[in-house]
Amino acid sequence: MLQEEKKIISLLSEPLNTAGFELIEVKVRNVNAQKTIQLFIDSPKGIQINDCAHANQVIKSIFNKRH
Repeated sequence: MLQEEKKIISLLSEPLNTAGFELIEVKVRNVNAQKTIQLFIDSPKGIQINDCAHANQVIKSIFNKRH
């Protein structure tokens, strides 16, 4: 696992767990000169589209605080 992915996991695991999700995997890629972060999440009840939207809001709030 890349160092950058480890940093993202350590940053996001606890807030996502608090929101009811488990962070399974993180992939970081450079696509067309832009960095893309792909997260794989799960929960005991499975994941629906609304869960993805909620997880996205949790993640955005964390990244916005850091910049």
